[in-house]
Amino acid sequence: MQNMKQIKTILIIITWLIIISASCIWNFSLIEKNMKLVVKSQAQSFFNQIQITRSWNALHGSVYVPITDSTQPNPFLEDSLREIYIDSLGIALTKINPAYMTRQISDIAEKENNIKFHITSLKPIRPQNKADKWETIQLQKFENGTSEYMEYIDKDSTYRYMGALIVENSCMQCHEKQGYKVGDTRGGISVTIQGENYKEAIFTQKRGVFIFHFFIFIIGAVSILLFLNYSEKQFEKLQNEKKIIQKKNIELKENKDKLQELNNIKDKFFTIIAHDLKNPVSTLIGFSELLINNFDTYNTEKQKKVLGYMHESIQSTYKLLNNLLQWSIAQKGNIVFNPKLINLFSISDKTHKLLNSSAEIKAIKLLNKIPENIFVKADKDMLSTIFRNLISNAVKFTPKGGVVETNAKIISSNDKKYVEISVKDNGIGITPERQSKLFSIRENTTTKGTDNEAGTGIGLVLCKEFVEKHNGKIWIESESGKGSRFVFTIPEAAR
Repeated sequence: MQNMKQIKTILIIITWLIIISASCIWNFSLIEKNMKLVVKSQAQSFFNQIQITRSWNALHGSVYVPITDSTQPNPFLEDSLREIYIDSLGIALTKINPAYMTRQISDIAEKENNIKFHITSLKPIRPQNKADKWETIQLQKFENGTSEYMEYIDKDSTYRYMGALIVENSCMQCHEKQGYKVGDTRGGISVTIQGENYKEAIFTQKRGVFIFHFFIFIIGAVSILLFLNYSEKQFEKLQNEKKIIQKKNIELKENKDKLQELNNIKDKFFTIIAHDLKNPVSTLIGFSELLINNFDTYNTEKQKKVLGYMHESIQSTYKLLNNLLQWSIAQKGNIVFNPKLINLFSISDKTHKLLNSSAEIKAIKLLNKIPENIFVKADKDMLSTIFRNLISNAVKFTPKGGVVETNAKIISSNDKKYVEISVKDNGIGITPERQSKLFSIRENTTTKGTDNEAGTGIGLVLCKEFVEKHNGKIWIESESGKGSRFVFTIPEAAR
């Protein structure tokens, strides 16, 4: 669970990092794009100024300037008035056409601003105006209708801009003989701007953007961690509240079940008192009245017979009252559990002797086949109650002439040793439907015995509680018409 939380946190932080990185990269691209626009705008401005200057020069049919070492007559300008002399002033002048002027302005701009202009075309008059590889590509694009192009050359760390030169009327005096017409693209002027200063400006801006995004990432990551921690605490709080509510619901359900159980117990007690206790008492009253009214007329045999019925009813009532008393004490939790070392054969033998008279009436044999060397650590009174109820039940549901057999063996389960004790009869058996209800106080499973003996239905419930008090289990193996075998386990005692 903790690993899942860590993975979830890492994934969220990575997502946040991706978002910030994407924003940073996008801003980097904007910086480069904006810088390119700035450089392009500057290059366009230079180009436009050159164009205006060239137009002015062409408009005046070129201009004359003094001949100097840096300004010599243009050998590629075919004009009879290329040089003129003013005798009165003693100076010589040479004609400067737009192309010559562009070259001179480029020299000045390169020295002062580190910006270079180059006038070129695919059919240059002056060899030095021949286009380089990059310019050739752009001039070919101009032939197809493109008017300008801008690119950063990483190899040279320069920005290169080139604009097209369109033939005007004033251009025809020099270029008509080349076959150009007004409106044709004659060539272009490339503007080369050194990019070092711009690269430094881009780096500075990118560094600022990176630092900004770095701090945003840190602040965001810390905020996310704090939020996740807070959310986790809130979630745990809600989960704990949910568990408390679930626990309370379980407690309410358990209390409801307990109340239902108490109602069932109450109903069971009322049934026992109203029916099972009433019948034997009514029997006693009836037989006692019969004996009182007919005492003088009954002979000794009849008197004994009536007294026998009364004795049997008293025994049944006593057994019922004893079970009810023990079970009610167990329900209150006041019963004393006092386990001691007990010989299993001995306690089984005492129970057989106690119930032998009831068995003899139905000619049932009670067989104690428990080995004499098996000992258990158990509460003597509880164990006696278990034996008494199981064996008396077996006698009750076994027909005359039957057999009730008590046996035991040592078994192992989960590296612990237990004694498995069984009470087996060859009586009427129990249906699967009734088997599932035998050990529950909620179900009324009382039935008459084979000799119409009465029962309470609480004896087996008491057996189950006493067996479980010893950390044992109790179950039944039975088939209708083929007898029953009640089995329970108790931990073996080390001697």
